[in-house]
Amino acid sequence: MIKDAHEIECLRLACRATLLVYRAVAQSLKAGMTTIDVSSLVNAAYRRVGFRGEASLNVDEFTAQPHGSAQPQTSVMAPS
Repeated sequence: MIKDAHEIECLRLACRATLLVYRAVAQSLKAGMTTIDVSSLVNAAYRRVGFRGEASLNVDEFTAQPHGSAQPQTSVMAPS
């Protein structure tokens, strides 16, 4: 409930790492990539910043499902 200074610094470090990872992954996205492709990018980026991490990835109609889907998904549009 109440974080000490060390806990707050750990949270800030995790936030900075996550923002670096997401920025790098977003810049690497290409049309036709599967969720497995993007998950691989996420895993590699977290390793580069020295952390373990993951992201929940869903495409198109699967984004409306609260827990996504295990069905393979492929993006159809390149990011803008």
